[in-house]
Amino acid sequence: MFRVSPHEIKHLQGAGGELFTSFVDHLIRAEAYASGVPDVEIRTNLKTTEPDGGVDTQVRVPIPGERTGRFRRPTIWQYKTSSGSKVAARSEIRKGSYAAKLIKEGYAYRLCICDELSPRRAEALRHSFANRIRTIKPGAPEPEIVTADDLAAWATRFPYAEPDRHDGASARYRCTHARELEHAAAHSPE
Repeated sequence: MFRVSPHEIKHLQGAGGELFTSFVDHLIRAEAYASGVPDVEIRTNLKTTEPDGGVDTQVRVPIPGERTGRFRRPTIWQYKTSSGSKVAARSEIRKGSYAAKLIKEGYAYRLCICDELSPRRAEALRHSFANRIRTIKPGAPEPEIVTADDLAAWATRFPYAEPDRHDGASARYRCTHARELEHAAAHSPE
């Protein structure tokens, strides 16, 4: 059976966060594609060194039928390459930021960390973010913390978005199966 391990995900650390950002964006686009959500509803940004107002990726609509539970409403995603950078993420959710604007509009916040966290630490972090988000909008959707373990389980469902097993040091990924799906969809009878 095809599997991706959290250690393979952690190989995406480094390179200014671009490899990790690109990988998660591909997972999000795969989830959207599998549910029929058009690319136009997803906004991504690979410029990891420029201020982004706390939003690396924005999914403007819910993704119907998705199985992760993370896309039942519009979402904003902030990516951090290590659990130590969570303080930086916390500071990006402040009144007046782009993240705060979207939270006020009803978007759910997702912090995606390219590292492993114990369930206890992940829950404490989620609770901390929930409290901060409630100062922006009481009754806002609950945030989620997505770790390397979560990403590995998610990527296992999409074998065309796996980290490259042949060159884990560079942590590139391949999307060959996505092209196969697109080809099959283009050539299937209506």
